[in-house]
Amino acid sequence: MRTVLLTALTLTTLLLAACTTTPLAAPTAPERLVTGLKNAQGSTVGPDGGLYVTEPAAGRIVRIDPTTGALTTFASGLPSRSLGSAGQWTSSS
Repeated sequence: MRTVLLTALTLTTLLLAACTTTPLAAPTAPERLVTGLKNAQGSTVGPDGGLYVTEPAAGRIVRIDPTTGALTTFASGLPSRSLGSAGQWTSSS
């Protein structure tokens, strides 16, 4: 019984030591990567680490390189839409 308690105490000590980390650095201010997107509505991070952004007004999806800010078209020719004055989506075609 004593061996079990000592083992449990040792494991608890090791777990606490492993969970103790140094404080995280203060976050940096946000930084603008690109400009000129047409009514960007949503985004996701792809498996390659790129940021994919939908542009309904342009009918395309763009990929933004998070390191350089380089913008490339991922998909185009999609039906274009814009947000009307009443907050409803309307077809721009």
